Amino acid sequence: MTIAALIPTKNEEEGIGKVIDDVKKYVDDIYIIDCSSTDKTQEIAKKKGAKIILESRKGYGRAYKTGFNKVKADIIVTIDADGSYSTKKLGYYIKLVKENKEQFISCNRIPKKNSMSFTHEIGNKMLTKLANILFWIDLKDSQTGMWIFDQSILKKIVLEDDGMPLSEEIKIKVIKSGTKFVEFPVDYYPRLGEAKINTIKDGANVGWFLLKLRLKTLFN
Repeated sequence: MTIAALIPTKNEEEGIGKVIDDVKKYVDDIYIIDCSSTDKTQEIAKKKGAKIILESRKGYGRAYKTGFNKVKADIIVTIDADGSYSTKKLGYYIKLVKENKEQFISCNRIPKKNSMSFTHEIGNKMLTKLANILFWIDLKDSQTGMWIFDQSILKKIVLEDDGMPLSEEIKIKVIKSGTKFVEFPVDYYPRLGEAKINTIKDGANVGWFLLKLRLKTLFN
């Protein structure tokens, strides 16, 4: 079985090298989906052996949708480029999917000291609560960006959003598709490099997306 890691990037020169080093022992191929970085992100990734997929259109979700369309592997691993996610349990989680004991693993973040601002942590909890109420699910961490899953799952769902809400969208749609979905813990550390998330703006966008998605499912 082939295993590929997908990493969206936008000016992540401080963290991308570490992330590639942490992940490469567990996977066959690493792809960065780079959204017009102007620093040394692509250069570092190439030197570390990663393959580059260029995506000129902006957005976290857009990067993943492009990666999902272009990368063919039996198992997909996603992870952020900033070094915030521990990979110590990644081999074990991949093994569970490989042996078909699990189909989609979403890594529930366990924040370490200073890994999240107070507003970010509260925002995450509020959005997770909103997703659970709207869709009658039981997520612990709706915003995590570290997933391990069988790529065939993507044939069951249609992903729409080009921005941060895709993180919630994929989890909700996977659960609603009847796929075996589970959350397992992962240690979460302070990011390397400058943060790009605007807690209030991005949080509002996610909340609005969840409301629209719920209305859409009610009337379709």
